[in-house]
Amino acid sequence: MSVESVRTILATLQARYGNKFADLWRGVPPASLEAVWSEDLAGFTVAEIKRGLDACKHRDWPPTLPEFINLCRPAMDMERVFLEAQEGIRARDRGQPYKWTHPALYWAAVDFGASDLMRMTWREARHRWQLCMDKQGRRDTWPAIPAPPAGYLPPPEPKQAPAAVREQLRGLLQQMPRAPRKTTPAEMTNRVQQYQASNP
Repeated sequence: MSVESVRTILATLQARYGNKFADLWRGVPPASLEAVWSEDLAGFTVAEIKRGLDACKHRDWPPTLPEFINLCRPAMDMERVFLEAQEGIRARDRGQPYKWTHPALYWAAVDFGASDLMRMTWREARHRWQLCMDKQGRRDTWPAIPAPPAGYLPPPEPKQAPAAVREQLRGLLQQMPRAPRKTTPAEMTNRVQQYQASNP
């Protein structure tokens, strides 16, 4: 990131926090401060920097550089968003709309591949999913999520109500010949004793 951009960030934080910001960096030469921030924020997008500055609006104290980096790129629960992507792709396969938390998740799912996404567990997919999310995280904008493909047939309507089906099954079961009841061990013992008594 250019030193000029870093100066703009630092000036914004200085204006927002006043002496608190100056006290945080007291004793650090401005040129060193700018150089370190410029190096550590290299590769950050305008949207990410804006996210970090917006998050500072709700903080009483100015952030250190590592804190600011975390505000710009908050840690994401990758397993949770992976499961969300599976749910979203499953809905698309049924031709149903789905409310994605962020377009980046949809496009990461596209990069990953829908068939692999649906068959892999989180443990199997973790590293590859992280790469897809990192790729999407470096973008400033995302294309609109296309509508699910049309032309899916609706699930067939049942021809009979479940109660009617149950009644038919009950009638069929009553017509079937019943299997002979099994003799219990106690009944068999009793029969043997009766036979022995009548045939001494």
